[in-house]
Amino acid sequence: MKRSLIILALSASPAVANPALETVCRDVAAVVYRGVEDGRSLHSFETGAEWAVGYIPTQPHSEERKMMLSAYMAGYAQGLIGGDSFATAADFFNTCISEGA
Repeated sequence: MKRSLIILALSASPAVANPALETVCRDVAAVVYRGVEDGRSLHSFETGAEWAVGYIPTQPHSEERKMMLSAYMAGYAQGLIGGDSFATAADFFNTCISEGA
């Protein structure tokens, strides 16, 4: 459900020339969102980190897994200090798009 909300919210963003980049950035934003929510509720970091690493099916120790874990950790940290889930996810999405992941 949360991932659907993120995708819906980010769909309102301007069109991106690279659809593959947009998909990656949306995935990152969804993981950040979950991290913020987990941090705010003091959910188990270990459980959430395992979820983030398995978010996209890739090879073990791949760059994609590292990116998802980093996104989750950043979101979790924002949640611990009371960050806003949607705003944080949108910031990550916009940064990802502008920097080309």
